[in-house]
Amino acid sequence: MEIKKPVSNIKALLFLTFAFEISTGMLLLIIPNWIVSILLETNLSSTESFVVARLAGAALFTLALMCYFALRDIESDVTKGIVAAMFFYNIIAAAILLAARFYSGFDGIGILPASIIHIALAVWCIKSLRAMKNE
Repeated sequence: MEIKKPVSNIKALLFLTFAFEISTGMLLLIIPNWIVSILLETNLSSTESFVVARLAGAALFTLALMCYFALRDIESDVTKGIVAAMFFYNIIAAAILLAARFYSGFDGIGILPASIIHIALAVWCIKSLRAMKNE
């Protein structure tokens, strides 16, 4: 059985997104201050900020699970919706991180690499959606 190239690219996108987001989500749930220090070079300073960081971790964990389960039914409309949602998430995440870096002055070692990864994933999502449309 031959795997069509667009399908294998979409599977790779979903798996890579799953791996990145489940890792980040778990770390935000368990040790949020560490992730914040890598991204922003600052520490969480209030109980409220820990709650919000952990909620963000839970959201990323959930996005990762959506991508994982979408791997099982790669050609469905639901998977197309997940890829479209991940496009918007990646664009917004990159914009927030870049604004934090260039307008708010945060300068963590991970902020620019994370921004670049989100931009690359957004581009990959668009290419995947176009490939899904052409099938």
